[in-house]
Amino acid sequence: DFDLFTLDDVDLAFDSVVQLKYSQHVVLEGKGQGIEITPFAAGHTIGGTIWKIKKETEEIVYAVDYNHKRERHLNPTVLETLTRPTLLITDAFNSQNFQTSRKKRDTELFESIVGTLKADGNVLLPTDTAGRVLELLICLDQYWSTERLGNFTVAFLNNVSYNTIEFAKSQLEWMSDAVMKSFDNNRENQFVFNHVKLCQNLSELEKLPKPYAVLTTMESLESGFARDLFLEWAQDPKNLIIFTD
Repeated sequence: DFDLFTLDDVDLAFDSVVQLKYSQHVVLEGKGQGIEITPFAAGHTIGGTIWKIKKETEEIVYAVDYNHKRERHLNPTVLETLTRPTLLITDAFNSQNFQTSRKKRDTELFESIVGTLKADGNVLLPTDTAGRVLELLICLDQYWSTERLGNFTVAFLNNVSYNTIEFAKSQLEWMSDAVMKSFDNNRENQFVFNHVKLCQNLSELEKLPKPYAVLTTMESLESGFARDLFLEWAQDPKNLIIFTD
């Protein structure tokens, strides 16, 4: 039995969290007196943040896990506007990666998925729980509408799939200008899907018509629904697995 902490401990921890908006300046008190912190958009996930930490004339920018390219639902990071800090703390995780154009990547992704489905195979896309998977869901739902692929199923399989999408619907202020404009002008919420089916367990997935493309956790296949489906589908050469990260 797990006894390191309880749900009450989790609630107590969240009671200590202070919510901030981007560009909101906060001056710390107590042991951190005199230190000012400011969050800025990281452009990688909803609420993803890079931090500027300032004390007197010294500035530290902590920027780990950010994205300088515009996504379908997120604006790019504002890191390049934070000029000449005293110290920049960052990473070089993707420094050696060469990416083709987005149009080419999207075309290859869609063609691989649809080609497999038309050959009566299933497609497994291991993803995270509530980060990059949101952009994948948006682009697949839009592509399904554009190409009229309603005869094939796209499913988001996760224990908290419903909660994730409902939360995303309410967080438009953290998203891209395009998402906000679409909602303000046309009252369109990109997370109200026309084709993506939400499932919380394998039983719900099995009720959907096959073949299907399934986005589910975990990316590493160490555990979760992605591992279960991989073990079940790997023996059939008609099926396909796509690592999207």
